[in-house]
Amino acid sequence: MHKHKKLFLLSSAIFAILSSILAANLYMSNNPSTQNPQQVYKKQIIPWSYKKLGITKIWKFTRGKNVKIAILDSGIDLNHPDLKHANIIKTINFIEPNKPAVDETGHGTFIAGIIAAQNNNFGIVGIAPEAEIYILKILNKKLEGKVDLVVRALDFCIKNKINIVNMSFSTSSDNPKLRKAVLKATKHGIIIVASARNSFGSKAGFPASYPEVI
Repeated sequence: MHKHKKLFLLSSAIFAILSSILAANLYMSNNPSTQNPQQVYKKQIIPWSYKKLGITKIWKFTRGKNVKIAILDSGIDLNHPDLKHANIIKTINFIEPNKPAVDETGHGTFIAGIIAAQNNNFGIVGIAPEAEIYILKILNKKLEGKVDLVVRALDFCIKNKINIVNMSFSTSSDNPKLRKAVLKATKHGIIIVASARNSFGSKAGFPASYPEVI
């Protein structure tokens, strides 16, 4: 399969899963049995949304091998049993460069699991369990971040030839620096996936509203 098609399939899959998170959360809240950790840990499961969205069919073509995915988020819990053996190539803390990219909120770990949880006999399997993952911490313990850090992280992605960037965050207002950084990254062939915003059907935030962003 041509590499650009593989990247498109993967980025579309990431977008589809992220856009279905709200529905999944509503499903869990109405089904208490799904909240039992012991039930989840007995064996690996394939989330119902994967089959619904055709992710398992995509696996016939690719599971992310040789694809570089950068996750701009709150860091990661490297002790998580479904992630500690993942293909995590690099972790960088852009907030405090001299400290590890520890996830203080669970959000970054959650997103990393959706994308790259290992294909084993535990928990769930990620969309692209064979991808090369780069963890770039730009959100603090309040899940707040600065545009300048996003710009720096995207520059890192360009220099390191990242294929896909996932940004599960948004701001309600446009920002010239963010716009310029996104344009620069996409001109270098990077596919950017961003969350629309928890706006319940109203206007999407940024960078998701930029036409270059999925």
